[in-house]
Amino acid sequence: MLSSASSIATRNSVVSSMRSAMQVGKPQITIIVQGEEPSQYNGGLKSYSTLDTIKGEVTIIATTADIRFDDVQITFEGKQRTWMDRMGAIPATSGRTSSTITFLKLTQPMDETLLPHPRILERGRKYTLPFTFVIPDRLLPTACTHTLKNDSVRDAHLQLPPSAGDPSLATDQGCLADDLFPDMTLVSYYIQAKLVRRRESDGKAVSLGDTFRRVRILPIVEELPPVHIEDHPGEYVMRAEKDIKKGLFKGKMGRLTVEAEQPRSLRLSKDSLCPATTMVPVSLWFTPADEALEPPKLGSLTAKLKVLTFYSTSQLSYIPGPSSKNADPSVGYYGESLLLSSRCMEGAKWVKQPLEPGPATTYKTTVLVPITAPKCNELVPSFTSCLMSRSYTLDLSISVQASTHTSPSVSLKLPLQISHPATPSSPVLTVVNQNIDEFFTPRSIAPPEFEQNRSRLPGYSILAGRGVPVRIPSPVGISPGCG
Repeated sequence: MLSSASSIATRNSVVSSMRSAMQVGKPQITIIVQGEEPSQYNGGLKSYSTLDTIKGEVTIIATTADIRFDDVQITFEGKQRTWMDRMGAIPATSGRTSSTITFLKLTQPMDETLLPHPRILERGRKYTLPFTFVIPDRLLPTACTHTLKNDSVRDAHLQLPPSAGDPSLATDQGCLADDLFPDMTLVSYYIQAKLVRRRESDGKAVSLGDTFRRVRILPIVEELPPVHIEDHPGEYVMRAEKDIKKGLFKGKMGRLTVEAEQPRSLRLSKDSLCPATTMVPVSLWFTPADEALEPPKLGSLTAKLKVLTFYSTSQLSYIPGPSSKNADPSVGYYGESLLLSSRCMEGAKWVKQPLEPGPATTYKTTVLVPITAPKCNELVPSFTSCLMSRSYTLDLSISVQASTHTSPSVSLKLPLQISHPATPSSPVLTVVNQNIDEFFTPRSIAPPEFEQNRSRLPGYSILAGRGVPVRIPSPVGISPGCG
């Protein structure tokens, strides 16, 4: 009994001494990122994009006593987290479930010459360790290994998602803009520095101190081809028709048909202070019930942006859409509607169409509707990851003045992409141009010629450096009032 009690006391004393030593000797660790001085960005965090380089340094100071350690770990990590509250028929099936995935982890190789030998931090001495990370253009295949519906979903899951859902993450201008993500979702990137010591008993790494610094990521997201509407039945309305009456109890005035084309994406740009803008061509036809009737005057056109966020605590095997918000109970849905504009369309003129085979006369008019991103919200590019998805739809409502008291309306629901294309100064286009120039540079794959034959025929070396220049035009956006 005495030996057992003494061994327990000895074990407890060892644990308590280690714990006290770790608390007393906790170092001061600071992460400094180049180009993120508060005076320059008004307290906000600089946005980084695909293939951008993040440079900085980690400083470590042992403030109270010398600290023995084994390693310093500096990593750049990306995580996504979701949680859901489930309400079941019985308490056993209710409760909150959560899921966290580390989809990206880059480790900084450590320069051993910058670390002390032996591994002891001297009290009061400052140790500086530089780091360099490059934002990848896509994730490794090991980041998404679960079962998926098709390869398109896997390709989407291997794209870098943007920072999302962090209310304290300021933009470049230092404002805490709302990105319209619910509290149940989070995509975060951060640099972490950790001082590690391995236990002698089992070799397990124990943290002697750590810190992290958040990083805002807005990856390059190019515009995708138009959505195939037939593959999404019931989700979008590209064409709508409605009978227009002269009044509540009066006869039919005619039939109004409204059709819109899929707009180009809203192209975000961190280099521009102007909001992203695109145009939507909308065509209207009116077929009067009587040839003697004139088409009604157009009323107002209202544009609303519907922001759709889908999330789940189980990994998604498909790309969720508006039709899946009620069909799949394992997928949560959060949506918000933003009023973009409301314009008077009285100035639009109807044009009588040439008579075609048929009994009806038709009038037509076409309007271009500018769509501008809201200034008070921080929109992110459309994306789909293993745990969440963000998509957008554009709701248009067009009214006509049938009479003094009636203004019937027709509504459309269009798919809308939000992209973040590469700019001419982007490292992505720099790498692409270098590869293109190398591809078009003439080269010889023939055996080397003898020295005496070089005077007879010119070699490919005279064409070196004359690669065909390839110019990739910068994306053009329409931003009224900017410029």
